[in-house]
Amino acid sequence: MKNKTFLPIVATLFLVLFASVGSAFAGFLQFPIQGYTSSTAPVTAVMDHDDNWYTIETYTGETGTYQDGCLAYVNGENTTCSGNGAYPWGYARENQTPWSILGLNYIDYAPGNNVYMWYDNHHGYDFMVPQWTPVRAAASGYVSDYNSSWGQITIDHDNGYQTIYTHMYINQCLPYVSKGTIIGYVSNVAPEPVGVHLHFVVKKWGELVDPYGGSGEPVLWE
Repeated sequence: MKNKTFLPIVATLFLVLFASVGSAFAGFLQFPIQGYTSSTAPVTAVMDHDDNWYTIETYTGETGTYQDGCLAYVNGENTTCSGNGAYPWGYARENQTPWSILGLNYIDYAPGNNVYMWYDNHHGYDFMVPQWTPVRAAASGYVSDYNSSWGQITIDHDNGYQTIYTHMYINQCLPYVSKGTIIGYVSNVAPEPVGVHLHFVVKKWGELVDPYGGSGEPVLWE
């Protein structure tokens, strides 16, 4: 009789502990771009939640498929093109209805009222804000990687998560940074032209995760 009473109590305690550990990691990231929030920063590419070629899935479950269109940008002029093999390709929802992606300030590069999404198998988020906007560490941690060619810094946090910031003009590369420390400025640093934006990626134990949630992961923004 004691064992029958004891087991449900243990199971309940385990579930409470598991939930509390999982929730401890939720909401621990400060949005990295000064002057913006996770819902106000202009987003030009989202994290793709599926592994399929020719389809894109957002964290809200919206899906789009490959279209016969591409994005070409020369000397900062954004335009659509067709059939010339340029990269990246645009993806559209069924009947080319606009992408909404609630909770995001999604901005389509190309004319078309947010019809196109760029691009397949994107690992993170592209935030297109003015050049030299300060970029801050989203959480405290140790700098585990630094790549000046790509303007990239990787920060390891003490809970299994990593945050990766790319295309910055790097302000400083310290062994340890506190949450909110300016680590760089939004720019277009890369071996080839990429346009001014911050490419932001989050990983958990080495696997890609979406800071906006989805796929069973919590929302990681504060």
